[in-house]
Amino acid sequence: QVVNDEPGHWWAWDRLGELKALQRNFREAADSYECASALKPQDPALLFKLGQACLDDGRKDEAERVFAKAASLARTTLAMLRHQAALQEASGSWAALEATANTWIAVHPRDPQAWRSLAKAQSEAGYFGKAMASFRHALTFGVRDADSLATYASLCMSALRFDAAAE
Repeated sequence: QVVNDEPGHWWAWDRLGELKALQRNFREAADSYECASALKPQDPALLFKLGQACLDDGRKDEAERVFAKAASLARTTLAMLRHQAALQEASGSWAALEATANTWIAVHPRDPQAWRSLAKAQSEAGYFGKAMASFRHALTFGVRDADSLATYASLCMSALRFDAAAE
């Protein structure tokens, strides 16, 4: 109702985008975030949301363009690194994902998702020993649930480290 009555409120468009994203209507979420961003063009957080909505909508090229614009407005933030990594993983850009993960680790060395991203890039590139070591860091800093331990065991087996997989 607010965007219809007073369309000049960036925060109303932002909230509408969040609602549409929760409803998995990513095209409309992106449209809402685009309106919010047009009203508040120096806010990289709105661009990150727009980029994620584009990525979730399957528009990888558009997401990449939006994330690049957001990156030019923001320093190396955790949100930016997460979005870049998601985009690179979705597009299978393993070398780029490895570079982003290494930057992420340099800025946030105890973030388990950064280590998981690095392990994913290394595994997809065929460096299973490195992927195993990186994922071990993810387990050190993050949750050690059954899914994570099974993933680690799988990496150990791919690295031919059956002793570590058995543990």
